[in-house]
Amino acid sequence: MKTEFFSVLNHVYQILRVNHVSYEGISDLMEVIFPQGKDTILRAFNDSMEETDFPVLENFNIVHYDEQHP
Repeated sequence: MKTEFFSVLNHVYQILRVNHVSYEGISDLMEVIFPQGKDTILRAFNDSMEETDFPVLENFNIVHYDEQHP
């Protein structure tokens, strides 16, 4: 049960960070749900990102855009 709870919290942290919420903002929000400091949240977020499997992109293009080019 405890593992599932912290798994849900890590998912909440990821969603909030994707939406550009600061760690201090997440900490303020967590005061209502489950009090945690911003350093604890940062550590938990980094740990959850290390465990995430990202797909390997084999074929991709990089497009360079030059605003100064007419």
